[in-house]
Amino acid sequence: MFLNSVLVWTYPNDNPKLTLNQASRIEETSFREDGYVKLVEIDKDKNEKITSEYTDVPVEANWEPVPDFGDYASMVRWERQ
Repeated sequence: MFLNSVLVWTYPNDNPKLTLNQASRIEETSFREDGYVKLVEIDKDKNEKITSEYTDVPVEANWEPVPDFGDYASMVRWERQ
């Protein structure tokens, strides 16, 4: 299995109880198996959207073996090397 997308929502005053559309910042990172990475950063406070693209990014850490049913801890870990 290949992790192809990571979304991070940041909320005012670190209040995660707000709804998704109330996030003050959204970051979406998209990965491809060939090492292409696209980062889209939306800052609602600054009314700004920045898109960055990278090539030749190591993506070996994005691969995971298919887990046993119900054993998803390796797939949902926050930190990847």
